[in-house]
Amino acid sequence: MAGRQPRSVWEDPGTRYNAEAPNVQKENRRGKILRVGVWIMAFGAFPLAVVLGFVSIGLIQSMNAEKPAQLGSFDTNGSAGKPAATRALIDWLTADPSPLPNGKLISWDGFDVKEPPAPVDDTEKPVSYHFELHRFTLERNDSLYSASVQVVVDGAGVSVMGTPNLLPILDAPATASSPWFGLGTATPSEAVQSAVEEWASAFTGGDPTALRRVTRDQDASSTYVPLVGIETLQSAKITTASYKVVPAADGKTKDDKTRMIVQVTLEVWWDGQTPTEEELLGPKPPTAQKITYDLLVLQANTDAAYVVAWGEPGTGPDLKPEANAIAGVDTRNLEPGEGSQTPDPSESPDPNDTPAPEGTPAP
Repeated sequence: MAGRQPRSVWEDPGTRYNAEAPNVQKENRRGKILRVGVWIMAFGAFPLAVVLGFVSIGLIQSMNAEKPAQLGSFDTNGSAGKPAATRALIDWLTADPSPLPNGKLISWDGFDVKEPPAPVDDTEKPVSYHFELHRFTLERNDSLYSASVQVVVDGAGVSVMGTPNLLPILDAPATASSPWFGLGTATPSEAVQSAVEEWASAFTGGDPTALRRVTRDQDASSTYVPLVGIETLQSAKITTASYKVVPAADGKTKDDKTRMIVQVTLEVWWDGQTPTEEELLGPKPPTAQKITYDLLVLQANTDAAYVVAWGEPGTGPDLKPEANAIAGVDTRNLEPGEGSQTPDPSESPDPNDTPAPEGTPAP
């Protein structure tokens, strides 16, 4: 019986394995890549999966974590001992004779809590009370003093410990070259001064519509709330001026001379305060009340400068156009000469003045 014939050249007894053959090298490379891939899957994917799992758990926990409760003013300023400390200080200050003649309370400045030490062992009974030290500022003849009152708090029980102390406060002045950080000084033009005076007149005039026109706000629904009750505007003085700054090409900042920040002091007389000419010429003439504002002026480098925003002293760099606008507010009670009129109950209508029905013959 004849033997099986070779099915390929590789089964030929005369054929050898040639590791340098191109097809053999190709198969070897494929095998190497496959082995590397299996190694990565075995030893790299598992640690990566573990890491991703921990990251996912952390994200879930952070998402489910409770947000911290927002603290109110009572949480930070409230205290069981505050009323007792304040009353004790007032009683001490108003005693006869007074420990600080002509002294008056200026402010309550907060308190410190001193908790009792923890028991050193199980046989020591824990202390149930704690101390609070409340601090106050007092004034006497233009001099300032600090006073502190110690109270003991045990649950709902509060008692004052001893008497207040009294320490002088060094009332040293401090100076600053400008009310704003990082801004140089500028000289306002006559146009800026005129814009400030126009704004001051509208702002103290009590007319919301006139005040909106000064800002050149084109939105008729915008409302600007003026001061109401000013009888006389004596002056509007610019005390400090600076340009707004913008980023420069070198990474620094440069002045934007179209926008100027000015700090303005208004001297005003409220209703019934305006002095007579005789009072102004007298030996002790009265002085007008001063109010200070920061203003933002646009087109400051032209003859058409105008005020677009105002705020508290020091807020000038943060002011933006139309920042004072309020939408949808009824300002009829602010209009000069208008507002809600409350009828006088003494002026009851006379029943004899009731008009007769139509068609009734005249007497």
